[in-house]
Amino acid sequence: MLRIYKKGKNSYIETNVTLRKPVLEITIWDRNHRIVDRFKVKIGSYLKNFALLLKSLIEASSVSVVNTAGETVTITGGDTASHSSNGDWLTHSLTMYLADINSPAGDDSYGIVIGNGTASVSPTDYALQSKIPNGTGSGQLSYDAHSFSPITSGGGVTSFSVVRSFANNSGGDISVSEVGIIIYHRLYEHDDRIGTVYNETQYVLIIRDVFSTRTVPDGGGITVKYTFSIGGDFTEWFVYMLYGMFKKENQTITDVSGSSVTLVVYYSKSVNATGRYTGPAVIPYLLAGDDDDSFGIVVGTGVTAFDQSQSALLGKIPQGTGSGQLDYNTHTTYDLEELTDKFRIKITRTFYNGSGATITVNEVGLYVHNRVYFSDGLGTYINTDIKYMVARKVATQSIEPDGTLNVHWYIAIPK
Repeated sequence: MLRIYKKGKNSYIETNVTLRKPVLEITIWDRNHRIVDRFKVKIGSYLKNFALLLKSLIEASSVSVVNTAGETVTITGGDTASHSSNGDWLTHSLTMYLADINSPAGDDSYGIVIGNGTASVSPTDYALQSKIPNGTGSGQLSYDAHSFSPITSGGGVTSFSVVRSFANNSGGDISVSEVGIIIYHRLYEHDDRIGTVYNETQYVLIIRDVFSTRTVPDGGGITVKYTFSIGGDFTEWFVYMLYGMFKKENQTITDVSGSSVTLVVYYSKSVNATGRYTGPAVIPYLLAGDDDDSFGIVVGTGVTAFDQSQSALLGKIPQGTGSGQLDYNTHTTYDLEELTDKFRIKITRTFYNGSGATITVNEVGLYVHNRVYFSDGLGTYINTDIKYMVARKVATQSIEPDGTLNVHWYIAIPK
């Protein structure tokens, strides 16, 4: 979607970026490790929980989701505030892994899970209909650890795969017909003097898929592979962010200055000390404030075609009212939109032209802020502060003197 239009002195650009559905591949083998069934379908069904999770991450906001127990709970996508205290040697903690799916062998509480339910997928699903538990007893499968492929880029697509196998040592054949992905969300900030700022531990289903019933033979097993691919106007750095959060592993990316930096998507530390400081703790935070052109929706003059490896706009227009400058306002956020085939996250930003001359915008981008800080009287343990670009769109619009440019950006998540 790209709409460019004017109403008087108000100019508008409406654009979107759309996630692709994951591709699901199933392989079943017998006790002799011979493949007896294999199929691949592009059905990966994102649930409402995932759309709300993504919204909470880019807004560093709290949203209500339904956990795997069927309870409506709050998860928070980051903390933009700083918290400090002084005094005696007291406990001081920060733990942040907001969308971990990399569960170990034997753990069926999160990661890729499998079941034998046959109910059709609903966007409001919060659990498999009938999850098969980990084990070697009747009707159970042994859950293996996950493996993650390296990220690959080419042909305008960046992708990675996550694989988990399940062995049938139950003594009988087992029917399977549904799979899904559950995240482990953990945000904990505590100081003995301040108290507990956040203490969230939740298991949340973000993908569920149903297929025609297959049989996993006794002594055999089944491998589930999800491939996540991003194309369109998303940069590869968006994929690195998603990959890192899923794997619970910090990533090396290129920031908007062109430098190689560490994207911190996971952190956990607890110490006893004086002079304690915690926060902010955000990963892909988008909502820059008034007059801040360092992140958020940004605009520029570059006309070079989009490429996923780009790390910044080709000619960002700076904040200000001087020649060639635009006044960057705050962002506006909206409730999650639900359409027939997708969810949409909408964010807008207005730019005022006080330069005295017409300014032409040729590109718009999404810069996000990764900021994690944790220190005490003994020293600073982590202090990351980077901006990186997750999307860019080439679009031309002029802004008259004393006029405004209103950029409406939609992030679409297919059902």
